Amino acid sequence: MLGGARSVNGGIQVGDDTRTEDLTSVNGRVRVGERVTVDGDLYAVNGDIKSGEGSQINGNVETINGEIDLTGTIVNRDLETVHGGITLDRESHVKGDVIIKRVRGNHHDSNKPLEIDIRNGYVVEGNIDVEDDDREVVVRLSSGGKVMVEIRGVEVISD
Repeated sequence: MLGGARSVNGGIQVGDDTRTEDLTSVNGRVRVGERVTVDGDLYAVNGDIKSGEGSQINGNVETINGEIDLTGTIVNRDLETVHGGITLDRESHVKGDVIIKRVRGNHHDSNKPLEIDIRNGYVVEGNIDVEDDDREVVVRLSSGGKVMVEIRGVEVISD
């Protein structure tokens, strides 16, 4: 097992078939390969988070000013974002909630909704919560993507 990794002004990339701990990046992306186990959190400020098929995150996945893109990945806790969209794809689960955090100050683009795309059998077992009443959020459910509990404060589009 690898220990965790932290980076400032650079990204983190973890190769396939690896086990690691917390991964934190400021001003860089976090990329997790296929069949990776993270015994902790994925966290990025000003960077995207992406995880490959068959991976498992045993903590939270959180980004500020970045996208979250998970493919065939199990997240055992929550997903949190402030400014970035979320794409959840291919037969997997978020076992906690999806939380859109409150924007501090007046930094978000009020003309552009934050988008959450849940598709191809991906399941969110918890809620989708928007902490900012003024924030426009659109959830797209397609090809068997679903949310098991409640979707609050968002527009839902499903096929």
